[in-house]
Amino acid sequence: MLETKRTATGRKHRGGTVAFGKMVGELKRLLHSFDAVTTMYDYYGFRLDNDNDAAPTDITRRLTAEVNNPRFRPYLQIHEFEALLFADPRATAQTLGIENGVEKLARIVRTHGRPEAINTRPESIPSAHLCGLFPNYDKTLHGPLAFM
Repeated sequence: MLETKRTATGRKHRGGTVAFGKMVGELKRLLHSFDAVTTMYDYYGFRLDNDNDAAPTDITRRLTAEVNNPRFRPYLQIHEFEALLFADPRATAQTLGIENGVEKLARIVRTHGRPEAINTRPESIPSAHLCGLFPNYDKTLHGPLAFM
């Protein structure tokens, strides 16, 4: 995962919002070490410079042009990554160890109609629901585990 911030103490942060130029620089840096590099940015809250309404296709086109490497394959997730974790409540509840998790996760999906629709307001995005059910939820640790 791309480094998005480094504090004065040297602690590295991954995920969250990052400037477009920094993103492009990190992607180019990664291409020196790998045969191929892709992205999995979520579109929710994504900003392209001053264009708050940039379409996903515009963003991936711009990334492709800026990175300018045939081994780069951009992907923009339309909904927050955690929406995918609501597609299989049983697997997510089991992986995270959420007590009565299958029913709790399934209820959230039923309330919104489908996993992708959970992404409606900042206070009710999928990760907020997961944190409510599993307070120690860490996107970079638990997300990939539950996704597998």
